[in-house]
Amino acid sequence: MRFECHVDSNPLSGVLFCTDHAEGGELVVGHDPAATDISMVERDCSVIRPHAGHLVFFDARQLPHYAHPLTTCRSSPS
Repeated sequence: MRFECHVDSNPLSGVLFCTDHAEGGELVVGHDPAATDISMVERDCSVIRPHAGHLVFFDARQLPHYAHPLTTCRSSPS
């Protein structure tokens, strides 16, 4: 699943990564507040890779953002 490119109504958003994942799931935050879609965000952005315990805060009203979809699915050990 992909979280579509958007801005939030709350002044501060936080993302806590609970697992490490090397195949997708990156948080992409645009530096240009005027960016309105993924291609515009990707011209000037920061990509934050999932790392367990990593907590990120940012001004979600001003910075458009989205998450890359997972490219593989981890299964739980039986």
